[in-house]
Amino acid sequence: MRDIRHKEELMHIRDPRAIGEARRAMFPRWVYILQVSVVLIVMVGACAPRKRPVKTPTPAALEVRTPPPVEEVPVGEGACAVEEIRYFGLGGENDWSPDGELLVFQRRDASGIYQLYIARPDGSDERCITCEPVPGGPSQDRHKGFPAWHPSGKYIVAQVEMESHPPLKRLTEPGRGAWNNLWVLTPDGKQWFQLTDYPSLAPSGVLNPRFSHDGRKLFWAEKIGRATKESPFAQWQLVIADFVVEAGQPRLENVQAFRPGDGRFFEAHGFTADDSKVLFSSDIGLSTPFAMDIFTYDLATGELRNLTNSPDEWEEHAAYSPNNHKIAFMSSQCCPGYDPTQFNVRNLQILQTEEYIMDADGKNWVQLTHFNTPGFPEYTPEHSVAAVASWHPDGTQLAVAQFLVGESYDSVEAHRLWIVKFKGRCG
Repeated sequence: MRDIRHKEELMHIRDPRAIGEARRAMFPRWVYILQVSVVLIVMVGACAPRKRPVKTPTPAALEVRTPPPVEEVPVGEGACAVEEIRYFGLGGENDWSPDGELLVFQRRDASGIYQLYIARPDGSDERCITCEPVPGGPSQDRHKGFPAWHPSGKYIVAQVEMESHPPLKRLTEPGRGAWNNLWVLTPDGKQWFQLTDYPSLAPSGVLNPRFSHDGRKLFWAEKIGRATKESPFAQWQLVIADFVVEAGQPRLENVQAFRPGDGRFFEAHGFTADDSKVLFSSDIGLSTPFAMDIFTYDLATGELRNLTNSPDEWEEHAAYSPNNHKIAFMSSQCCPGYDPTQFNVRNLQILQTEEYIMDADGKNWVQLTHFNTPGFPEYTPEHSVAAVASWHPDGTQLAVAQFLVGESYDSVEAHRLWIVKFKGRCG
């Protein structure tokens, strides 16, 4: 999330236009963020994506590992009831390994740099996989975030701050994505491969890369324009590319960008189980970007569908369950004090959100967390928002990131991870 309170960052910019953009961009992402280089910037237009023949790579090195059999648990009535919500530890954006044995997540180190960590679901065996520089990889002092496992378990994709860029370090944090590139690394952190090479002197960046279930596609949001009054999050588009590995070298091919509808801001979230549709959040059809909805887009037909359709609420960070029956997401529906028309940096605490699940068609919303409600074990007096959530491969658990948006906003303690355990196989 961006924060414009750090005015000293503007002192390095002499161009008045750049100053204006920097001020807009430095607000936290869900908090009237205006990134002058905000993370994600997906899309360009109000037209259907360009349709090109899709080449399907068939690298033998990317065979998708079949998860081991899991213990049968009840499915159906009551399976999605919450049995337990427990605190995992400090951390933010996250993803479960394909076998469900590990969580990868981002967290600030002692120097305030976002690094990637891996740990067991109970928090044991934690280790940082990006804290030490390795040959061919990014510098230790570069932000790394929004990690996601490849279905084979051989790679983790992440967005990484560029080595050189304008002097606005804050805007390169993972939740903003400015001047970030895509990289993949091995789970031990010893091998790195850069996938994109965006220009550092232009409004560029990436946000939230996610692999398809067959491991052959990569989906992300790409920044393509500066922030404006109408587009405080800047201009973004969605991108899909083939993920190919040959002779042990990962790369991207057949890169295709698209902007469904009339949206200006886009954030990629993932694929349906059959990889035929993508899931994302956007301001398509909305008068303000501070009341985003969640959409699906059919890659073959171009059909666009608004799943949440709540112009007065903020929905984001959606994730399909393993069986594709449920979608986890965050929403401000929980908290009636939120008014998107009044949202700005001076009252950012009016934005409070919780984690929800809904059916894949957008029906039957159920609130899971109560970060902002006294009396619940996950409650914190400081206002907070639910952030990225990821499903355990067997559909019985959900890892949910919480982000404090009050006094703790800039601290390591602002990002917390919780494990939601369902009574059965919810998704």
